[in-house]
Amino acid sequence: MGRDWSSLAETAELRMSEAVPLAHALVARLAELEDVRILFIKGPTAVALGARPPRPSTDVDVLCEAGGLEKLGPALERCGWRKRVAKSSVHELEHASKYLFEHSVHYIHDEWPCDLDIHFNFPGFLAPDEVVFEELWRRRTTVEVANWPVPCADLLGQAAIVSLHSLRDPDLGDGRTDLDHAAQALREHGQETVGGIAALAAATGSSETLRPLLADLGAPAVSSPPSDPELLRRWQVRSKGDRAPTTSWLIELRHTSWRKKPQLIRRGLFLSTDELYSVHVGLPPTRRNTAELQMRRWWRAMRHLRRGIAAAIRSDGPAQ
Repeated sequence: MGRDWSSLAETAELRMSEAVPLAHALVARLAELEDVRILFIKGPTAVALGARPPRPSTDVDVLCEAGGLEKLGPALERCGWRKRVAKSSVHELEHASKYLFEHSVHYIHDEWPCDLDIHFNFPGFLAPDEVVFEELWRRRTTVEVANWPVPCADLLGQAAIVSLHSLRDPDLGDGRTDLDHAAQALREHGQETVGGIAALAAATGSSETLRPLLADLGAPAVSSPPSDPELLRRWQVRSKGDRAPTTSWLIELRHTSWRKKPQLIRRGLFLSTDELYSVHVGLPPTRRNTAELQMRRWWRAMRHLRRGIAAAIRSDGPAQ
């Protein structure tokens, strides 16, 4: 008589190291069934192509063709995934939200420890979304993840994306390491590859946003249409500033009418209880905990104040 595996199936939990590759295969298959073109970016596919240093991933990044999310999203939901809808009040700010570069929809699942990050664009590519996707799709490649072939951006595309991710928030975690690694990977492939990244940047409107990478490589200048000056200005404010919420509140304060400033200051200083505890799941909402969380916010705000003020001032000016 065979062993009864039902109890094991009910209690088994996916480890992150298992979930991320399997989720790649799942999304790839769903996209294929829904006839949606997608490209996997960052994560295991970037590592496999040498565009990013090896390290564990905790989510799955996918770039979706224009309009594709309308079919892929419901397919994911039929498999038990749901949108992560909780956002901070910073996303509701009229002026500052422009500098957050909303670019994706996050999906979570109660039985999967990883998130799915489905991108409808990628910050730093300033050309129209459909132009960027078609350029990356044209040069796509395939990588095997969880014994399943998944479509992904090629070395040039992955290197550009890894670099833009690093340059958007220079102080974030592994940003400098990733940028240096991408540059070295391109350099090791020779001058033809260096010229290729310059051509890709020109085609995707990222010659200016990727300027630090291109300058480091000594890449040749490639003529391209001028970038949207407003998008470039927002990128420069973000990349030279600070991703802390303090910066967003200060940008909003600078561009808000005097009549509305007092109310905005109160909103920024005292978050609602729900938002305050949204990233502290399991912490009881006691008076003492609430006061402690507020004090931590104010302390972090003081540390970021100088850079936040500088970013708010830059938000007035033209692209540089």
